[in-house]
Amino acid sequence: MLHIQRKDNADAAGELTAEDFAGPEGAQNVLDLLAAHPSAFHATDRPDLVVAVSGERLMRDSGSEFFELVATLHRIEEDTVSTLDMIVDDFDNGLPGLTRTGPALVDEALDAIAEMVNSALTEAALLFDRPKVTL
Repeated sequence: MLHIQRKDNADAAGELTAEDFAGPEGAQNVLDLLAAHPSAFHATDRPDLVVAVSGERLMRDSGSEFFELVATLHRIEEDTVSTLDMIVDDFDNGLPGLTRTGPALVDEALDAIAEMVNSALTEAALLFDRPKVTL
């Protein structure tokens, strides 16, 4: 099973606190965190895969904002690059439950994102591993 792990490259979160990553306003801080750490994740035991995790701010027809976490997997072979984009989760509530400060807060947030990606990958694997149903 493919497993995504965070690389050890966190830096200080500046003036941010755990509360700054929670709630609808926290989602933007998660986007900023991902933009500041573009190569923070990798696939364990799969050197042929490159993993990029990003977030998107989108707009509903009603005009309200919502946020999605997106993982992009690139498998690099000799003459081919295959890409899979996967919506991991919506994260309108940001990353509630964070408790640390400083660099440890960034570590905790990136670890939480890696867990979300791994959960989505597990769910996708189960979806494609189910027996086919004939009607």
